[in-house]
Amino acid sequence: MVKLVADKDSREFYLGESTKRIREVAGIEEVTISQYLNSYGRIKDVEVAKMLFSVIVDTIVHRENMKAVKRVLNELIKLEKTLQEKKRVLSEKDAEEMKKAIEKHLRIEKYMASFYRELSEDLNQPEVLRDIRIFQANEELHHKILENLLKYYL
Repeated sequence: MVKLVADKDSREFYLGESTKRIREVAGIEEVTISQYLNSYGRIKDVEVAKMLFSVIVDTIVHRENMKAVKRVLNELIKLEKTLQEKKRVLSEKDAEEMKKAIEKHLRIEKYMASFYRELSEDLNQPEVLRDIRIFQANEELHHKILENLLKYYL
């Protein structure tokens, strides 16, 4: 689990360590996929082939998710450095610009939630569908957070 702790150096250490471990896991998933595919071609029983195919799909999803998580962690490390340099108190002008940006993003989040909802209706691959539903819920959460930000802080 990634630990985001209070002190900046600790955060970078944990994020960096997590990135290394995730790279290792993605590599293991890659080797596993290759081994599964090698076995899959030799299976004669259709039901056994279907079961192994499901495992192969899951393993591909795991590998790709780990690659994505690694990219996210690397981006968080860069973002942390950028945020340390930014000022924390907004001027009135900055607050007004932020309000406009949030209002725009509210429309985007609403669209994205709708997009993921529609996409989930079109997909029949359960290994991917579960992630799409998580993305949809996440976009809906973003929408609520942004609404509350506007309501209470801007």
